[in-house]
Amino acid sequence: MLKHLMTAILAAALLLPASIAQDPNTKRFVAYKASNLSGAAEIITIQQPASAGKIVRIEAVEVWGDGVFTATIERDGTAATGTALTPSVVTYGTVVANAFHTSDVGVGTVITVKEVPANVIMPIVFPGGLYLAPTGTASNFTVRTSSITANVKITIVWREGR
Repeated sequence: MLKHLMTAILAAALLLPASIAQDPNTKRFVAYKASNLSGAAEIITIQQPASAGKIVRIEAVEVWGDGVFTATIERDGTAATGTALTPSVVTYGTVVANAFHTSDVGVGTVITVKEVPANVIMPIVFPGGLYLAPTGTASNFTVRTSSITANVKITIVWREGR
């Protein structure tokens, strides 16, 4: 688990523009979920709160499974209200964005679809960042697996600005 997390953080840090990487007012967070699925999908969502959000910069995603599956990356689906997932603080501060697992988020705009081979860590990096405006709960980012019977792990790394 630590290896997966460190790989995602290192990949994100190496691809950040220097101005964002050195901004002391930018806080970094990680949402991680390991699931044992049986004919089901895992859906992880990072979502702006209804009000008082901050600019969220999605930096990287990492997916792994011990079976072959498809990972779909989406944004701006109908707001999730399902099971809360507690993010980890990587740098400092209090997280503002909400995280959900086994999410009931509506299907959003598909950014990419990746076939994930069995037992391969699939990094998905956004070199310029993927930004979520602080415009309410419909501003969200989702990683959705296909319905499978396998163990899967999903990591999402993001920063929150002012």
